Amino acid sequence: MRKAHRPSAPESLAEHGTAWSAEFAKLRAEDASYRFQWKSYQGQRVNQHLLPHLEAMTAGHCAYCDTYPFGTDSHETIDHFLPKARFPWLAYCWENLYLACTMCQSEKEREFDSQVEPATDSSELIRPDEAGYSFQRYFLFNYESGEIEANPAASERDRERAGQALRCFGLNQGTRAQSRKRIVRNFHRATPDERAGIDDWPYRFLFDGLL
Repeated sequence: MRKAHRPSAPESLAEHGTAWSAEFAKLRAEDASYRFQWKSYQGQRVNQHLLPHLEAMTAGHCAYCDTYPFGTDSHETIDHFLPKARFPWLAYCWENLYLACTMCQSEKEREFDSQVEPATDSSELIRPDEAGYSFQRYFLFNYESGEIEANPAASERDRERAGQALRCFGLNQGTRAQSRKRIVRNFHRATPDERAGIDDWPYRFLFDGLL
């Protein structure tokens, strides 16, 4: 997870986001099985309108794991940070939307969208654009295993939040650790010009102190 800076809300949400969210919340209250569908705006689905704005916020990287580019195994999607099923009044809230890969989103859905109470406190889950966030504050990278770990030098609360993020986004699941190890090796072998294009590399948080 790399620090992100959120721009102002795009026109569609600035003008209609509150009303659209209220409408969806009302429909969910009337029928808990009602499924979310993106509204249309100026002849285009709102999610398609939002994608360029969210891509600009993270340079096209997943806001959570920083994977790049999106491919056949990990598609580009818009994630509702606080899930719309539980927080329908935030369905079109700009601050609740992030560009994400399908793996991060599906891991988080397993955590939050089940019928049982999720183990993660949603108010404590780390956001990449929150004030004071930096990778080094919460995490460290284990170069031997390729895993991301909670920073043992962090405060107890920050370590707890780091652990929540690691679990909720599945940051060490599957082949992610091996993929990070491979990218680190490639980065150290790259030419200075290749390293300069930092937004062309996945997992940019691993290289911020090296550039």
